Amino acid sequence: LVLAMEQIGDRQTLFDVLNLFLDSWPPLRERMRAAAARGDSAELAQLVHRFKGSSGTIAARQLHVYAAELESAWVAGRTEDARREVEALDAGVEQLRLRIQRAVAQEAA
Repeated sequence: LVLAMEQIGDRQTLFDVLNLFLDSWPPLRERMRAAAARGDSAELAQLVHRFKGSSGTIAARQLHVYAAELESAWVAGRTEDARREVEALDAGVEQLRLRIQRAVAQEAA
């Protein structure tokens, strides 16, 4: 979160951007799940590209790097593990959500 704070500037804007990122994840995740079920590599690549940009904006480095790896795989048509990979992204977002909740609680204390 320190890197995100450095990129974004003030705390309120940071928390607004983080909330926007977290709120946008469930519908994006569902679209990824549906594309993975269909084996639609083009849609998966497009969706993960969007996610990669958002994760980069908030300086979520691990998510950003993983999204870049998935984008390369999915652009190349390698979707055999896409369902598992989408769930791994989901777990990463959940870890980020927990870190943000802890940071907000500490900020409020």
